[in-house]
Amino acid sequence: MQDDVVFKQVFIPSYEVSGLFVFVNGTMDYPAFNEIVLDLSAAQVESRHTVSIEMLVISKICSVREQDVETYEKAKEHIFDGKTLLFIDGMANGYVLNLKKEKIRTLSEPLC
Repeated sequence: MQDDVVFKQVFIPSYEVSGLFVFVNGTMDYPAFNEIVLDLSAAQVESRHTVSIEMLVISKICSVREQDVETYEKAKEHIFDGKTLLFIDGMANGYVLNLKKEKIRTLSEPLC
């Protein structure tokens, strides 16, 4: 365990499934993260067009999804590279999300 590694759980009520986001504290764009959490938490299943949990998750993360992750070693590499990982109960692979916080240059006095 690492103090800087954060674990945030999300529950998708319409599927009765939990997910887990893993990231390094201070590296994530929280507004984008919160939007994804809200999308997943509020997802509704239409009775006429049942969508698998995998397809639902992919549709909610498609704008920030980079790739799937299959091994612990790869997951660890991505986490410490500043990426956010999402794991969903019952799914074999996790998802690598690019939710890196934009680097902002601080303003300072000119050197001249």
